[in-house]
Amino acid sequence: MNAGSNARPDTPDPLTRLFDTFVFAPIGFALEAPRLIPELVEKGRAKADEQVRLARTIGRFVVPIARRKGEAALRERFADLASQIENIRRNAGRSGPTEASSAVTTEPATETAATEGATTAPLNDTAPSTGSLAIEGYDALPASSIVGLLDGLSARDLRAIGAYERGHRGRRTILAKTDQLLTQELAQDSVQELAK
Repeated sequence: MNAGSNARPDTPDPLTRLFDTFVFAPIGFALEAPRLIPELVEKGRAKADEQVRLARTIGRFVVPIARRKGEAALRERFADLASQIENIRRNAGRSGPTEASSAVTTEPATETAATEGATTAPLNDTAPSTGSLAIEGYDALPASSIVGLLDGLSARDLRAIGAYERGHRGRRTILAKTDQLLTQELAQDSVQELAK
């Protein structure tokens, strides 16, 4: 750099950069603020209004779809529950109150006459058989193994496994995972319907 030249070097030293940042930049901002602030406010307001309109539009489509699917899922759950209650009542009438209450609270629903000394039925007569489930050897697998195999199954397979599990052993980890995956699938279906 020449002594008589006003040109600045390409890479100013740190002291010059510090001086530019804390002295000249605030001065430049103070001089330009009356012009810049209204422009920035208008840009921000336009962007926020656009996002709110988009969210409202999406909400108009997603909420009714999710409501219909949620109501259908609740009706299905209530039907399963009503069926289980009816089976419990039938079991209670056949084998006495002590066996029925133990079948509900602690015993798996597949107890046989040989182990109980009386005829008992599964809690859910409508639960699918293990042969129709998408996981081979289902009854022989621990819950932790089954949970790992649930990802990637169709909604129909997940519902069948959930129904079987509710009607037989009632393992909460499996039921929670099937519910979680079905909820995710419901959300994906809603987004896909919205995209159409």
